[in-house]
Amino acid sequence: MKGSIMLLGIVYIGSYLLLTATSYFSEAYRHDSIISTMTEAGQITSINSIDKSSRVQEGRVEVTEESFKKKFQSLFEQNCNIKLKGTKYDYDFLKTAEGGIKAVRVKITDDRNTNYQVTFVSNIVRDKGNQND
Repeated sequence: MKGSIMLLGIVYIGSYLLLTATSYFSEAYRHDSIISTMTEAGQITSINSIDKSSRVQEGRVEVTEESFKKKFQSLFEQNCNIKLKGTKYDYDFLKTAEGGIKAVRVKITDDRNTNYQVTFVSNIVRDKGNQND
């Protein structure tokens, strides 16, 4: 009798640890998957939403806000392997003095009120040593 109580206690503790670990790792997978999909969608969108009419000056390119928002949302929903309901998108654009976009912060809130945030910074560097101005 004493051995069976000990066995039940071990089974109870083992099942509790198994359920806790399963829950933790499934939530970690969900979070990592959403963040990686956001990063991938943002990188693709930043290239696809370039305003081709702004290519009048060498080394300068502009991304339009509306195009970025539409393309990011459609790419994210298309590539996300996690089912999200009631998703809210929030975009925060950091602009230069001339009005161009320097960085974009995308924040997604899902139906569980969990926030996922990714920031994209433009990395276009102009080589000043080779300018012929």
